[in-house]
Amino acid sequence: MSTKTKPAIGSTFRTGETSPVSGTFKCAMCDKAGQDHKVAVQEGKTFPMCESTAVTWRLDSYTA
Repeated sequence: MSTKTKPAIGSTFRTGETSPVSGTFKCAMCDKAGQDHKVAVQEGKTFPMCESTAVTWRLDSYTA
């Protein structure tokens, strides 16, 4: 039986990619601008745009 390895906290994903885990993700562009924009994305769902812009999302925490 194979076990799936979870990505590390801080791993990055781009808008349009499929999330490998359910978790909370921070927008890297907003973070650099001093804003705190987080979204919850379920495993298998695609990462959204942030304010109509394709961005990098950083894994902040896992959800059950």
